[in-house]
Amino acid sequence: MTNHIADDRLEEFIRHNAPDVVMATAITPMIYQAQKTLEIARKAAPLASPSWRHPSDLHVFAGLGEAP
Repeated sequence: MTNHIADDRLEEFIRHNAPDVVMATAITPMIYQAQKTLEIARKAAPLASPSWRHPSDLHVFAGLGEAP
């Protein structure tokens, strides 16, 4: 997002590195891209724990249910 990484390259990067945790942060204008980033991470690394930092309810947008 900040580095202008294409979504398909981001997915490939996450899949290759198989992280345990994927974190996202966003200012309000970028919240939808942060949501998309967590969705990509969930697809590429289904066992990873997603985390975020934003005063809004990003967990609702990302379909994660409750905030950790």
